[in-house]
Amino acid sequence: RNIQLTFRDNTPLKEHLLIENRTRMPEVLIEDNEIKNCPHIRLSSRRMVVRRNKLSLTAGDIYVDDLIDFYKEYGAVESLLITENHFGDTGGHNIHILSQRVSTSNHLHENITSENNVFMRTKKAALSINAVQNLIERNNQFAEEASE
Repeated sequence: RNIQLTFRDNTPLKEHLLIENRTRMPEVLIEDNEIKNCPHIRLSSRRMVVRRNKLSLTAGDIYVDDLIDFYKEYGAVESLLITENHFGDTGGHNIHILSQRVSTSNHLHENITSENNVFMRTKKAALSINAVQNLIERNNQFAEEASE
């Protein structure tokens, strides 16, 4: 299927110009899974829910980055709920959220909630989050030993 793009003025097209179609990204639900022995789960979509999972990955668990330099990445997150998950000890951050567009745009990740999760001791900080508008972190537990 072809999409035609029409500009209302003489907008110059420059190298590395990115045009996002935010309405074409699916909503994502990752629920009731046990996921282990892979590097991480990379999330890139408008609305996402990660709920009731047991995660034990090798280089971090959840990784969100707008990766503005890559054509296949969506960009900034509109809504992400991470709730009721059990995060095992990992080599990286359990939740890592960052933005490549901090210096070029006001459109940052927004409405991200991490609640009611259990984080096991990690080699790095469990949460590494920047460039988020409306971040909520509540009722998370940080433990030394597994609590099931």
